[in-house]
Amino acid sequence: MDEKSKSPIELMADLLATMTARAVEAERQRDEAQKSSDEWYQHWQDKDAALKEAEAKLADEIAEHQATRQQLREALKNQEGDQENG
Repeated sequence: MDEKSKSPIELMADLLATMTARAVEAERQRDEAQKSSDEWYQHWQDKDAALKEAEAKLADEIAEHQATRQQLREALKNQEGDQENG
């Protein structure tokens, strides 16, 4: 049917149908964006927790390495002292 031959009620019904379809699509996109946002935030939280755990392990390894290095230095000093005295 031609736009000019439609009655005002038919035009209003068409416009309301178009507006309703757009609103439904906008709500679907909003829901999809919200879901994506929630998934991203959960992913970020998981990665942040893993990073903090890795940083703690690294700090422990560094501390252990420093202690081992200090022990090796002391052992080398003692060995050099023994060789000088021996």
